[in-house]
Amino acid sequence: MARLLADGLVWLTGDTLLRRRLAGLRVPMLGYSLALTAMACAATGRGPRIAAGGGLFLTSDVLIGLGKAGVQLPAHEVLVMSTYTAALALIATGWAVESP
Repeated sequence: MARLLADGLVWLTGDTLLRRRLAGLRVPMLGYSLALTAMACAATGRGPRIAAGGGLFLTSDVLIGLGKAGVQLPAHEVLVMSTYTAALALIATGWAVESP
């Protein structure tokens, strides 16, 4: 349950912070971010590795959204790719190890 709340908080915070910066993309961003958050929430029921991968995938895409909105963190590209790569590795290995 705590993980679902955390994913929901990430979605709400990201959507709120980026809403004004992505004026023309508000509706598509809302739809995509909601779908991505639902994916991360669904991953929580598949095992700890897959859940961690879903959370990192959500984090990676939030970082991409920040970049599209003109917010660049230090080593932004490295953060995006490292969270994305780790997410894929956790989801793939988790699926191989944790799935029935």
